[in-house]
Amino acid sequence: MPTYRFCSQTECRDPLLRAERRGVLRPGRRVVEFTGGSTGSSLAFICAVKGYPMTLVSSDAFSPEKLRTMQAFGADLVVVPSDGGRITPDLFVRMRHEVDRIIAADTGLKYLAGDLYL
Repeated sequence: MPTYRFCSQTECRDPLLRAERRGVLRPGRRVVEFTGGSTGSSLAFICAVKGYPMTLVSSDAFSPEKLRTMQAFGADLVVVPSDGGRITPDLFVRMRHEVDRIIAADTGLKYLAGDLYL
C-alpha cells in the first residue's frame, strides 16, 4: 500500500538544505515564494520547523484549504486576485511580480526560495 508523507517533498526540503550548507539561508532570513498550494504548504512547514520566517504569494484561484494550511504552518500569505477564480498564465506572472515587489520593498529580504532551483 503506498503511503503519502505530507510535507516531505524533496523538491522543497533539498534546496533549502543546500542553501543552508552554502550559507545563503541563515537564521533570520525570510523565504519568499509564489505557489499554488502543495509546495507552499511544505515550504511553510519546513520553514516553521527550522525557524525561518516565510512569505507565500498565492491566489484565490487555489483551494481555500491549501491557503489555510499555509497560514496554519505560520506563513504570511499574500493573495493575488484571480480572474473569476480561473488559473491563467497571467496569474502566475502577477504572482511573480508580487514576490518581486515584496523583495524590492524590504532590503532585508535577500533570499528568494525560487532562486534555490536555479
